[in-house]
Amino acid sequence: MNLKSKKKKQVRDAPNRSLAANLADGIANYEDTAQRSLLFQDITFPSAIQKFGREMPIHHMKRSGSVTDLRPCKIPRCDTENPIVLVHNDSFQKLLQQKCIPYGVQFELARLITNEVDSIHRYREIINTLSEEQLHTHVDLVPKLFETSHLRSEQETASSAPWSELDKETEAFDEDPHFAGIGNNLDYPGWWAGKVDFRAKLEETGDRIVLEKPSLGPSNKLQRRFGSPSVLRVKVNSKLFYSRQNHLVQYFKRPLIIWSYVFRAFCSKENTVFFFKTNEVARDGCISTQTAGLSLYGLIQWMNPLELNGNQKLCKWASRMALGLSSSIPGPRLSPEDIVFEPDLGKSYSEFVLVENDPSTNMTDGCGTSNLVLHQEIYETYRGKYLDGIPTAFQFRLAGSKGLLLLAAHDGAKVRIRTPSQVKINYPAPDVDPLDPSHLTIDILRFSRIKTPARLSAETIQNLHENGVPASVFVDLLERRLRELVEGLTTWEGPDAIPNLWKAVEAAEGVVSARKARQSPSDGRVQGFRDVNEEDEDEDAINREPISTAWWRDPISGCPSSLAETVLELLDSGFTPLNSPYLRDKLKQLVKMKVNTAASKFNYVVPQSASAFVVPDPYGVLKPDEIHFKSSRREFVMKDGTQTDIILGDVLMTRNPCKVPTDVRKVKAVQHPALNGTVNVIVCSVQGSRRLLDFLAGGDYDGDRGTTIWDEIICKPLWQRSREFCERHAAENTDECQVVEELQEYLLGSLVDPSYVGEYSRFHENAVYKLGYSNPSTVKLAYQKRYAHPIGPAYKEKLQLEKMQKKNAAASNCLPLERSSGFLPFILDILVQEAGNKRRLWLEEIDQRFGINSLDTRPDPTLTAPWTQFYNEAKQRQEDGILKDLQLISKHVEAMYEERTAAYHRGSSSDSFFSSQHITQRQDTIRDLSKRFSEHPEAKDLETLMEDRTIARLRASYAYIYALRMGHPSSQFPFDRAFKELCAIKAESSGLYKVCLLSMYERRR
Repeated sequence: MNLKSKKKKQVRDAPNRSLAANLADGIANYEDTAQRSLLFQDITFPSAIQKFGREMPIHHMKRSGSVTDLRPCKIPRCDTENPIVLVHNDSFQKLLQQKCIPYGVQFELARLITNEVDSIHRYREIINTLSEEQLHTHVDLVPKLFETSHLRSEQETASSAPWSELDKETEAFDEDPHFAGIGNNLDYPGWWAGKVDFRAKLEETGDRIVLEKPSLGPSNKLQRRFGSPSVLRVKVNSKLFYSRQNHLVQYFKRPLIIWSYVFRAFCSKENTVFFFKTNEVARDGCISTQTAGLSLYGLIQWMNPLELNGNQKLCKWASRMALGLSSSIPGPRLSPEDIVFEPDLGKSYSEFVLVENDPSTNMTDGCGTSNLVLHQEIYETYRGKYLDGIPTAFQFRLAGSKGLLLLAAHDGAKVRIRTPSQVKINYPAPDVDPLDPSHLTIDILRFSRIKTPARLSAETIQNLHENGVPASVFVDLLERRLRELVEGLTTWEGPDAIPNLWKAVEAAEGVVSARKARQSPSDGRVQGFRDVNEEDEDEDAINREPISTAWWRDPISGCPSSLAETVLELLDSGFTPLNSPYLRDKLKQLVKMKVNTAASKFNYVVPQSASAFVVPDPYGVLKPDEIHFKSSRREFVMKDGTQTDIILGDVLMTRNPCKVPTDVRKVKAVQHPALNGTVNVIVCSVQGSRRLLDFLAGGDYDGDRGTTIWDEIICKPLWQRSREFCERHAAENTDECQVVEELQEYLLGSLVDPSYVGEYSRFHENAVYKLGYSNPSTVKLAYQKRYAHPIGPAYKEKLQLEKMQKKNAAASNCLPLERSSGFLPFILDILVQEAGNKRRLWLEEIDQRFGINSLDTRPDPTLTAPWTQFYNEAKQRQEDGILKDLQLISKHVEAMYEERTAAYHRGSSSDSFFSSQHITQRQDTIRDLSKRFSEHPEAKDLETLMEDRTIARLRASYAYIYALRMGHPSSQFPFDRAFKELCAIKAESSGLYKVCLLSMYERRR
């Protein structure tokens, strides 16, 4: 391994230079008083955040009633730059330690205090009242210290609130500070650590890191081993990230300080930087080390020992540091005897020989095997929660290896790992240095699952068209998709019309999967609950976004947040598009939204297609260019509409990305008795001169998903391209403190001018349009993007930048690209035009189908009955007390109607102002209005009505009547405020209904 040999003077002098001196330099360079940071108390909050080359100045804040001696802390430099100090106050930190305040609360205090400096005094007073002898938990302290929202349901809060999970982590790690959280803990069966995300963001200005509220998220190996607080994710603003020469690597090489905790960056993935909480501590003005925990160098040695992996290229070594951050769940813990290593199979199945410097001849690249005992053990552990049957394959990490493990018939060792393809990190031999138990615990990323039907991306459409599939095929796919959408969502009459409508709405938006994903933020990925196309999914998924609390139902009114869920629950309660203007309006919005989406995106559904993990034939029975694709159930749609569990005959196979002519291949799907039990995966032959998946964008078997298409209309016209297009184009090409600094250059390599990758992608797209799909220059650009070095030599940066600027000069003045003469019309141009025409025609058709003629616009008597009957009886009997109570209710409802109008419109004549806000802002507004609507009048305010349920029904019924009176039969007002009550009234009026708990209802499909 070649590390830089030169020693920087700044590094040698680092221990002797104080933070005070560095801050003084920054004050001398003071330019912008508007961005001055506040210091409070006895030190403390110096913003050592540097705006890429100059120190940010310090402003001393006077304490109320006195002038405090505020001086910058004297933390010596440990790197070439000053520490990034988010919040630091020795006296307050000592108080936190004295009262044994847990880390999650400390982090939340840091988040709030950095936003409101004066609040530290309030928190100090509260914490001083706490007992030193009592064990303080997150669950106990959070409501005492922080305001909690009353606008969220318990279920919604539980889906994101990390406090109870942090308490469990704290308890477990107190008992076993090393291995309590890695899973397979008999004291905590079925539990593992690492399910809490601590996040921050670097703002666009580049001079301020803002902490975010901790939340539940997927676990990973690193956080299970060292605890959730060990990792801090800092997301870089997109504009800053993609700006040229952003100097982010130098910025993030600096230590980051929160209270006394010192974090250091050890990995970056796209625009997220990962910091590790080291064994260093910032105290009494200095950074020092303590015995507990690991240094950054220690973490590197634990994860990817330098002396045992010196033969790796640095770019590969750096990328493998990220293996510990892959979203995963713990599988069984193995012993070294359970793991054996077998050589990869070469291009001749019988030879076990790989051709040197030709990875395409590796027929098993990335896929090992495991026996039935292991798969049964995994099934019994996760039965019902993640698995309905024994998994055929799963994506894993284990003892420095990664890829897929495929169920195969063999005795002895539970796991057989292919070498060299699956071994990414070397660890000491067990007899020399026993492996950390976390390295011997299987990390499971995903289980094998089939997704059918699959979708065609724009890249795949271009490829198929260039290889002979007529444009009319894709136009027909679009027309079929639009027709199915509209027909399914606008057929309201006839036998089973409403149940079929319910199914169509659920399928259109994936409501059940989205609901389960909201409820399972820590393991939604491994369960297969995804809102995005799996073909585009990041294999490692270390840069996952937290699942927002958006789209949860209003816990007060009961109204769902999404259009589709609202429609489903209205249908559940007995409303139909023929008798409910409100439901009809919601459904119309949904249909138009789906038509617009289907017509505007190149994401075409092919009914006769499916995607799954691709694996090599474990028994060597398939011939070259043969595959075996069988499902565990009948789900493959055939030409005649029937369903089967196995695909036979000529099929097309592709994967993502799909950029050169050979990235789609015609193969033969067969059935072989030896593979009958190998289901839910695409099995490829290991015979021939080249790995089948290597033809498809250089794929391997470490977790790549392939797409198989058996629709004859697409398969028959396609011709097999020459292999010349799939030949890769060659690219044109100490002391611990210094080692760590230089390694960080590579560990943070993805931050170096990431816009270059996007530039090459755009160059390729332009070349496809201008020069043609098969042009040598187009193909070369595709390979340059695909096999681009993740971090280039520093001397190339200037040349690359000049090259990009030259090619993109005066881009705003350039005429649109013209397709070269002699080429057929570009397929995407054709589809854009056809999609626009069909979109317009179908939207006109939707308007006709939702016309007013077939709608019963009369008031729904079941919804008006509770109020009118009660009012009429009271009036007939001359019950003045009841009439006064009803008047009080009606005035409250009318006042809330006016408040709703004011909140939604804000000077606009429509709801456009409100709908333009972010979903969480809209939810908060709606919930606040619902809360005030439901709180008044109370039973104690009324003379005669004493039951809350009766008051709620009368409020809901009158809200519906008042909305009609105001001339809005489809008004959202009554349903936004009293959705649950109106649905109950409607269902009860049918006489045939069943009461169901919401938790049970949301678990059903």
